Amino acid sequence: MADEKLNKLLFRTRSLDDRLARAKFSKVEIYTDTRSVRVTMICDNTVPEELKKNILDVLNRELPPSFSKIALEVKKIKTDEELVSKEIFSYLKENCKSVAHSVAMGDIKVEIPPESQENEASSRLPVKFCVTVDKDMAEQFRSHGTIKDIENHLGRSFCDEFRGDMTEKDTETDFSILKEKPVRIDYVTYRSIKVSDVLPLDDLIGTDRAVYIDDVRGEMDSIYLCGEILSVREREAQSGKPYYLIEFSDRTGKITGTYFNKKATENKIRRLKEGDGIIVHGVLENYRDRLSLVIKKINYCRFPQDFTPERKPSRPSPAEYTNAFPERVTEYDQRDIFTEDEPLPACLMGRTFVVFDFETTGTEANTDRVTEIGAVKIENGVITEKFGALINPQMKIPEKVTEITGIDDAMVADKPPFSAFAGDIYKFFEGATLVAHNIEFDYKFLKRLSEESGYYYYNGGIDTVQFARDTVKGLSNYKLNTVCEHFGIKFLHHRAWADAYATAQMFIELVKIAGKIPESV
Repeated sequence: MADEKLNKLLFRTRSLDDRLARAKFSKVEIYTDTRSVRVTMICDNTVPEELKKNILDVLNRELPPSFSKIALEVKKIKTDEELVSKEIFSYLKENCKSVAHSVAMGDIKVEIPPESQENEASSRLPVKFCVTVDKDMAEQFRSHGTIKDIENHLGRSFCDEFRGDMTEKDTETDFSILKEKPVRIDYVTYRSIKVSDVLPLDDLIGTDRAVYIDDVRGEMDSIYLCGEILSVREREAQSGKPYYLIEFSDRTGKITGTYFNKKATENKIRRLKEGDGIIVHGVLENYRDRLSLVIKKINYCRFPQDFTPERKPSRPSPAEYTNAFPERVTEYDQRDIFTEDEPLPACLMGRTFVVFDFETTGTEANTDRVTEIGAVKIENGVITEKFGALINPQMKIPEKVTEITGIDDAMVADKPPFSAFAGDIYKFFEGATLVAHNIEFDYKFLKRLSEESGYYYYNGGIDTVQFARDTVKGLSNYKLNTVCEHFGIKFLHHRAWADAYATAQMFIELVKIAGKIPESV
């Protein structure tokens, strides 16, 4: 909908009643499949039902007749200093990560003008705010137009208009603070591979050591990687200049790097082929929420044929649980898991499994975060313990994800981050074979987030998707709810604890049918 038409509609809506003088449209959602529209308004006064009906009448008159249904939601939002400060702080954390670390809640000041007379409510002066940032980050703040972005964001979130400013603070370290506050330590271990016979293709790199691809996690300004080429693909940029996508593997993982053509190396790059050993120097950066390697220099090398990846040493399991505590499972439907007169398969005896599930902010293991963990322990074929917690992902949960999982920002706002649970999770999972429905997805999140705290997983894993495909033939699909329905297992889909418990029941049923446990992956 064009801004001009929306402004006219807002003017007619405000004219209905003085209480709507500063009301705003905060969201207009159009659903083409049902030919319906949902309008969300914010207002700083209580809007009674009768007035809502009048607003809806205006919407029905003014919006195109092609909409078969129009829904209206009116939210009361009062502008207060604390609420505005929190909104600014959240906006910076989500949208301006490079400067957000230099801003604390105390660095945000908000000044709300006195209330105007009732009949002049719309003439209130703008709300002022000021953000104090580190001196060395101020220029970045200015060049990105961050204050204007915050003004626009607040204007969509509250009924007032906003005017912002920025001041600078010195960045000298206050060592007394460091003594009082714990310093976070990221436990990152980079293992290295030594190659031989390095030959210049580009400028000689000057090193024969490279980092394991498996250890690559986030953005890095300088990194050395090596491996054997899997493929070389030539592409053409919009400018007409060629560039190359070079995929290679070091047996711990594989990665594709982009190499932009240089005149001196053009013919040499075209001679690269599958199986060649290379060592590269490049930059890792996030591009469209994916980690991307840009190759600056590339040379031939001999990759060690006897290479065997070494394991990263993990931190020891903590002596006690600290933030999440397992609970004994004493009440569950025995009939749905096994029957009294049917003995459990011998392969379940003497074995421990942990069935787990994560709810996350999205599907990208490199950039998304966990919002909830649910896990159950199976010992000797019986579900004995459950373990779960809501987790603060330290990023905004997309609305689409909330619609699926039911977990929103408010539910996790006061919960600890994953790092606070990493030790408890490691302790609960220790010594067990891990089980999940589509385990590759959950295991990626588990490994990446745990490794940030120094915990490394080498547990075997079983994927119940493949186990179900191999064991139960003829289902329409092998989604969790479909397989569970086949066994008469009921659960609340898309909550971690419910999904993990249902998967555990299903796993036991599959073992009973197959009479064996699949090999771990």
